[in-house]
Amino acid sequence: MMVDKAMLDDTGAAHFPLEHAHGTMLLMDEPPPTYEDPKIDFSSGWKDRIFAIIFYIHVIGVIIVGLVLGLPAFIASIKENSWNQLKRIPFAEAHLGAGCAVLRSHPALLLIAFIMLIVELLWFFVWCLMVLGIQRASNNTIFIFNINSTMKINNETKFNMIYTKSTPSHRFSSMTTRMPKFSDTIRYSMDRNSKSINSTMKRTNDEIQWSNATNDSTSSKQGGAHRIVSYIILFLLLLSWYWGAATFGNISHFVTACAVGHWWFTGEGSRQYTIGASVRRAFTTNFGTICLGSLLEAIIKALRACINKDGRKNIIAAIADCILQILEKLIGYLNEWAFIYAALTGQTFVEAGRSFIELFKKRGWTAIINDVLVGSTMMIVNIAIGLTSAIVGGLLIYFFMSDSPEKIIAIIMASIVSFIISLFMSALMASVLSSCVRTVFVCFALNPAALGATHPDHLQALTNAWHKFYPQEFAVSGYTQHLPKPTMTKDL
Repeated sequence: MMVDKAMLDDTGAAHFPLEHAHGTMLLMDEPPPTYEDPKIDFSSGWKDRIFAIIFYIHVIGVIIVGLVLGLPAFIASIKENSWNQLKRIPFAEAHLGAGCAVLRSHPALLLIAFIMLIVELLWFFVWCLMVLGIQRASNNTIFIFNINSTMKINNETKFNMIYTKSTPSHRFSSMTTRMPKFSDTIRYSMDRNSKSINSTMKRTNDEIQWSNATNDSTSSKQGGAHRIVSYIILFLLLLSWYWGAATFGNISHFVTACAVGHWWFTGEGSRQYTIGASVRRAFTTNFGTICLGSLLEAIIKALRACINKDGRKNIIAAIADCILQILEKLIGYLNEWAFIYAALTGQTFVEAGRSFIELFKKRGWTAIINDVLVGSTMMIVNIAIGLTSAIVGGLLIYFFMSDSPEKIIAIIMASIVSFIISLFMSALMASVLSSCVRTVFVCFALNPAALGATHPDHLQALTNAWHKFYPQEFAVSGYTQHLPKPTMTKDL
């Protein structure tokens, strides 16, 4: 006891070494290390010389192969592609001239396209409101479901705990009221009740574990079901958005095709293609045709959007996305031509698509000849208009705004805004013009002679373009007999 007391009463100073957060020791008593300047030995020659030599050989080999083999192939490719592009530019120019003539004679097409664009924006706003409402309703449903599940689990756990606590207490109280006087009897009775308590607690724990396992399994199944339901809801929401946007956009395409028919044909046939009649048809008799084609396109887009959510995690989803991408391009391409044929003939979507394919098979033409070049030309024109507007907007701010620190920022902002607005407006005009050009292509395949009665100069330009640049395809169509090559064909 004296030793323990002495040990307790003894006070001493304990020295603990300071330690850094990363576990390094800080020696407070030692001086800091001296500074050292790096010393490079230039007399020992090259280091890792073999790798430098290999890299030099690699660079020389790439240069030799590129100059000997790659440069001639590149020059030959440029000559071939440039000739194909150069011979197709005048061909597309003739069709673009006809499309611009349609747009000049029907300026209301731009107004209709702008109105339908505003309708698409309003549709997007209303669709966003619907999504917010559905999201809020689904969150409330999930919250109530989670509360009910939690209360159910808590009630089951509470019942099991009450059962666990009540059973030993009851038996123990019964045991104490009837306790014998002999110690052996007491020991035997307590051992028996102890075993009974242990077995009861074990049985109760087993029941709790079984209940937890059941709840986990149920929660897992409910989570999988909730995941499936969420994907279905996402698909339906995206389908709603894509369907509405595609339908409103295709209405403008349908009306534009009708306007080209009014410009192309004469007499009684042209009256059914007026702007008023075409708008009425687009929202009444042929509205189902537009909705069906737009629905097919919207389904593919919605499926792609849902699959892209897990495309990086699942190889099957990536393959499905690739297939859907091909189908999306195919359906979108066929829709444009089917809507044109439906606008000109009044057929259903399926009939128009079938008739369009049969028409070009019979003529022996490939529509991609004209379509791809027109699309590339429109893209170049849009970018050129956007850049020109950006330069003009920046110059206006530069000359009319007084010198200030904010002048550079104002010039940049004006250039960006001018570029966006001009690109937006030129893209709107280009979409209408592209629809006109495609319809001109279809009308020329249907009845080129009808254009001679209304606009013979454009018929002459189109005929010259076909004879000069695609004589074989024009001969296969059978139009060379009715539209022979003129003796004096001016260069286009």
